[in-house]
Amino acid sequence: MRYKLNTVIRKRIILFAIFIFMVSNGYSQKIPISIIPQPVSLEITGGAFVVGYNTAIQINSGNTELRKVAEYLSKKLSGPTGFVMPVKVVQVFSKNNIHLKLSPGYGGKKEGYELTVTATGVSLAADS
Repeated sequence: MRYKLNTVIRKRIILFAIFIFMVSNGYSQKIPISIIPQPVSLEITGGAFVVGYNTAIQINSGNTELRKVAEYLSKKLSGPTGFVMPVKVVQVFSKNNIHLKLSPGYGGKKEGYELTVTATGVSLAADS
């Protein structure tokens, strides 16, 4: 009887240790954020934006350079996502889209930018 009890306890301890090991390894893994150029500061708030078949790339001006960047982004994203993302010039950005905005003097520094990703869209504001 004593032998059976020790075996049962031993099995439970081993199973518990395996469970703790699996749970602790699952939480310790962090996905690295790869953004180029690397931001000066980064705030991770959780959530994600999911691209859909209605997603478009919206720009806030008819600037030819901004339009070229938007068209380049559209081509780069169409392959991996399987969606064709049209480039649209709009006055007001709408939800569930990718927004590119030129803001002269943004952040007081040349080449400064702000990238915001929420569940309702992606917004990139930059000086140039």
